[in-house]
Amino acid sequence: MTIELHGYVGDEYAELMDTVVQWSLRRPYILVLVPLGLSDGMSPLARKVLRSPDPRMPPRALATYGGGFGMRVGIDMLMRATALLGSHRRLLFHGKDEAEARAWLAGARERLARFTSGEELTPISA
Repeated sequence: MTIELHGYVGDEYAELMDTVVQWSLRRPYILVLVPLGLSDGMSPLARKVLRSPDPRMPPRALATYGGGFGMRVGIDMLMRATALLGSHRRLLFHGKDEAEARAWLAGARERLARFTSGEELTPISA
């Protein structure tokens, strides 16, 4: 799945994530590709939803790419916060471009498939 966030990400992000959760419930794991260079910022509700992922979601790998320094730092901080709050069934990566992010997702697919078969999920190095 690719999620492209354009312009300012407002409160409608909560509805988008609810749709993503409903879609993901029928899958053993999901792969998400997010280009960061298209967004200008997020509302407080959008940030809250981003840092509070739905516990019903299956294991997932999230690869981002692009975006300015501030956007990358902000996303990295939010992802670290969610990991500290208990979201451990997730792999994260930020690539320099789409090709690198997609290549990482290919490796993540293999790890997630093994995880759903009982292997422990550990971070994938870049």
